Amino acid sequence: MKTTAIVSLCLVLGLASVAMAVPKSGTFWAVVEGSASDWNVLITSESGGSGAMHSGPWYPYPSTTPQQDLWGNFNPTPSWHNQWYWNDPYDPDRWKIVTLDFTIALDHPDMGNGGGIITINWTTPNWTNPDDFPATNEDPANHEIVYVGRQDIYNLWLPLGDHTIYTFHQEFDLRDYGIDYNPEWISIDIAGYNFKLSSPDVPGSIIHECVPEPVTLSLLALGGLGLLRRKRD
Repeated sequence: MKTTAIVSLCLVLGLASVAMAVPKSGTFWAVVEGSASDWNVLITSESGGSGAMHSGPWYPYPSTTPQQDLWGNFNPTPSWHNQWYWNDPYDPDRWKIVTLDFTIALDHPDMGNGGGIITINWTTPNWTNPDDFPATNEDPANHEIVYVGRQDIYNLWLPLGDHTIYTFHQEFDLRDYGIDYNPEWISIDIAGYNFKLSSPDVPGSIIHECVPEPVTLSLLALGGLGLLRRKRD
């Protein structure tokens, strides 16, 4: 009886692992020129990705907090360029895992300092539209209704003459930032000057997964019930 129960549990766990969602993925790249006094000059002809598009795929958003480089210079007009990706509908019983891969380097290493701030964005429970991402951080009619949350995940500033290409790879569980639900949309934000983020030939990637799949939970629940029945028998 014990052997049968163990085998049943192994089968259930095996099915559960197969039932896990296949992560969705997107790509991105960007060239941002400018200077310490003129941030976020996006070169649209050299920037792109597979994110949702209307006129983008990169879209400007204001920043609600100051943005500062390594040398104490503030962005005179705090703002971001966002690229959005849809994953799954809002779900309070599931959560989001995000993996980012990209390279970053000075665009003109012999002309000045540069660098950037990279963040992960997500839509709040106030935004549940699968057909479009929010055009603003907040509801224009009610600023207390926030549509977008952000978390800085990488801040790299490079001095004049640095020709190094830096590589970034990391997985993020959004629950670590208090996001214990699956947001409808996820995005990457960039801000800075004189930097390039990956390239069309070797684009950056964002892998986003809503976990666990409902079928996984159902299988585990059924497996648990089966074990309880065998124990009673």
